[in-house]
Amino acid sequence: MISKTGVWRRHAERRTPGDINLQISEILEPLSKDRTVWQSLQRRFDVKMDCGLIMSDWNEGLEILPETMKQLADRGVRLELDVYGPMDATSD
Repeated sequence: MISKTGVWRRHAERRTPGDINLQISEILEPLSKDRTVWQSLQRRFDVKMDCGLIMSDWNEGLEILPETMKQLADRGVRLELDVYGPMDATSD
């Protein structure tokens, strides 16, 4: 039986505190930088990077550097962020 769907996964080392820029770079750096390779992948697959962000404070933020955005944009990779607040956070 041949599966109609699948996934290709790469993981970055978990860090505390997190460093999304370094982690994205670690994932992309060993991969091809050839735009035609990425365009071919995009024609056949849904190319995206999912990042889970677990915040320790309710008002915590993060910064995605221009260099990181360029690494993603040069490859046409969509960035999706799943942001989770602290478990003991209360809403006003």
